[in-house]
Amino acid sequence: MNTTIREINIMNTHAVLAGSFALSLTLLFGSIAGAEETHTKDINSASYQEFGMIEIPACIEKNGHKVPQRGYSKSIIMSSGGFLAGAGTDPKTDENIIIYDNETFPWLAPEFQKFTLAHECQHIKLGDIGVAPKNRADYLATEDRADCTAFQQLKDEEGYGQKEVEIIAGFINLTMSELGAPASANERRIKALKTCALLP
Repeated sequence: MNTTIREINIMNTHAVLAGSFALSLTLLFGSIAGAEETHTKDINSASYQEFGMIEIPACIEKNGHKVPQRGYSKSIIMSSGGFLAGAGTDPKTDENIIIYDNETFPWLAPEFQKFTLAHECQHIKLGDIGVAPKNRADYLATEDRADCTAFQQLKDEEGYGQKEVEIIAGFINLTMSELGAPASANERRIKALKTCALLP
């Protein structure tokens, strides 16, 4: 398979589970050679199993525009400063896009894959793209809001409940441990998510 390469710069990308913001990402856009055949991964936890890639759900902006969602190799996502997924704006087209790690995603529970993509979609719908948080507290509040609205969306559309909260919580702990995140950070985020899940 030939690789078609187009470089773009994504400004102020919100990356789910990542601790940084206002990232400048340079990605290779187009088809990634052999991405569909990749079944190896460098996550060492025995708790991972291959679930398979979900069908990517549509992300529709308030103006009715369908947001492009593109998968890239883990190395491209990580070298760009992201982790699992991110949302940003393509300055060449001025359209919002979502990117995701198409090597790691198949090893995540489908419930968590959907939650991760819904989280990124909510960053776009909530107007977070291109707005740098004022401080860490503001950043955490922005992430909690994207988590909560994503969960409420999936609650309405897919019937997410306590079972799905526990699956998501487990994968937050699992994936964040790969980054060396402190347990207290995971606990804070999961507590906020569980509080949101109790909302009507």
